[in-house]
Amino acid sequence: MSHAPGLRAGTVLGMVLVLLALAGCGAPQAAPGPAGGARAPYARVLHEGGLRLVAFDDGTRVPLPPSTLRIASTLPSLTELVAHLAGVERLVAVSPHCNHPPGLERLPRVSVMPLDLEGLRALAPDIVLCDRVFHAASLEALGRAGVPWLALQSRSLDDLEDTVRLLGEVLGEGEGSAPAMRAAALVERLRGARERVRASAGRDGPGVLVVGQADPLHVLGPGSLLDDMLRACGARNVAGDLGRPSGPFSEEALLARAPDWILTTWDALPGTQRERWARVPAVVRGHVAHASADDLLRAGPRTPEALERLAAVLAGRLPPSALGGGR
Repeated sequence: MSHAPGLRAGTVLGMVLVLLALAGCGAPQAAPGPAGGARAPYARVLHEGGLRLVAFDDGTRVPLPPSTLRIASTLPSLTELVAHLAGVERLVAVSPHCNHPPGLERLPRVSVMPLDLEGLRALAPDIVLCDRVFHAASLEALGRAGVPWLALQSRSLDDLEDTVRLLGEVLGEGEGSAPAMRAAALVERLRGARERVRASAGRDGPGVLVVGQADPLHVLGPGSLLDDMLRACGARNVAGDLGRPSGPFSEEALLARAPDWILTTWDALPGTQRERWARVPAVVRGHVAHASADDLLRAGPRTPEALERLAAVLAGRLPPSALGGGR
């Protein structure tokens, strides 16, 4: 356990990308529904025999502790959500990759690969927030260590709505609490952004390639948040048949599928790739964006604005540079 991130900004962004991509691997994917439409949430809070528990769609039931005043967060997205819904003061530890909002600098940092069980037990949080798939192998060990946990997921915009509502109720310990009301307001903001983006999307959206690593070429596919955001914008992920949230992709396939846009999430596209891909429509038209902004890569309270900004860039209303640099 450390008390300072000690990471370069590029490393932080890269690690966030890895966390988000791996969080989707092997997870059951619900069919995306329309914003605001009827859809069963992946988890909900139940009250049984005077106790609260979270029931998941796979039948898992996780008891909640009597108090959730002291929270340890293992992902930047969850840290931002806790701070937005209940305040930074509720956090007693965060991951080394958490850099937003201000006020996290004083907090201890806990390893997330693997989870620092001893460090978490020493901090004695009321609950540890982690990812349902990425930390699946650590959940049993957390339980044996006597550390209460809640594993969440935000691999799609629908998932994010579920997570926001669930956290609002868990952190506020009731539907009428301040965190629950802030959660409801955030869900409405997200739904409003989705509706506006949907209404402004053209009939024939652009084909987009999302590059996680340029050389060797790895891309983002279905099951990643950014893939779902592209679909919400009316765009088409040209690696939509990848069959997983991220993986290798051949340059031959890239050239054959001729994406209208290329988004890079780790580093800007190197000159060598620009030369080799010089005839790709995205390169010809200058539609290559370094999509590195934290709010674009993290499912959290800044996602509604990031979604609308992404739609504006793809529609030509904002320059490609609008997708990078903002933290």
